Amino acid sequence: MSHWRQALVDRAPWVIIGLALVVFGAGLGLRDPWPADEPVYSLIARDMLKSGNWLIPMVGGDYFQDKPPLLFWLQAVGYLVTGSQRVGFLLPSLLAAIGTLLLVYDLGRRLWNREAGFHAALLLLFTVQFTMQARRAQLDALLVFFTVLSLYCLLRQLLLGAY
Repeated sequence: MSHWRQALVDRAPWVIIGLALVVFGAGLGLRDPWPADEPVYSLIARDMLKSGNWLIPMVGGDYFQDKPPLLFWLQAVGYLVTGSQRVGFLLPSLLAAIGTLLLVYDLGRRLWNREAGFHAALLLLFTVQFTMQARRAQLDALLVFFTVLSLYCLLRQLLLGAY
């Protein structure tokens, strides 16, 4: 393996995070929520902040019980942290996608080696549908993250040999 490839693999988590921020974060904050779901989700999070009602999602005074509230809570926290609705509504998906990449890297590293984990994370990073979902304010990126996290925890438990 050449010297520069070895250096990339040695710093794999940071390289993955840096590449993900470039790919997923390009243009962050330059667009408003797009139809069909993003505007509704964004308004729910904004209304949570305005009303102080974090328990029951509402939009326009009506209850919104179609989706679990985790995305709305994270978007509201994103608004609080960034002070921007244009950035805050996309942060949960971006962070969930980066978390998924790191889980895939670590799992590949543990099952095979660091290079295999690095390549697995890069392949996922440059998968079109994964990247599209990481750049949208929808539940998909969070669902993928928590699904991969649950499988990661199961495999870690099996790899450690504790039953």
